[in-house]
Amino acid sequence: MIAGKTKFLCLNTNALESDYSNPVPDFSFIEQERQKDTTRFEQTVVVMHARPTSDQFNNNVASVFQYSIKQFPNLLYCTNGHDHIYQKEDIFKDGIIYYGTPNIGKRQFLIFTITKDHYTHEFVSY
Repeated sequence: MIAGKTKFLCLNTNALESDYSNPVPDFSFIEQERQKDTTRFEQTVVVMHARPTSDQFNNNVASVFQYSIKQFPNLLYCTNGHDHIYQKEDIFKDGIIYYGTPNIGKRQFLIFTITKDHYTHEFVSY
């Protein structure tokens, strides 16, 4: 999905619910999306179920996954919701921040504001 000049790459990263007959995450899909509509977007956000290091993520491919998503133009950040808690971590120590989105049932959520080549985020608890 592309909004403005930002591509939102939405991925299934819940490997535990897979029988591994199809790769999770699907690297062919990631590469197809990287090459698709390249003139329509200038920056990227990755949205996924579970982040690398999660019990749901196939961590045998974590470094390959990180390499693959960093090939997208201006990768701003990654976000996921599996752990249902607020997290902010540079998992791979390469400047790409992974945000965990809290559970709305806990009356918490994140707001991201994306501008050209930059973003901010706000943690809201009510």
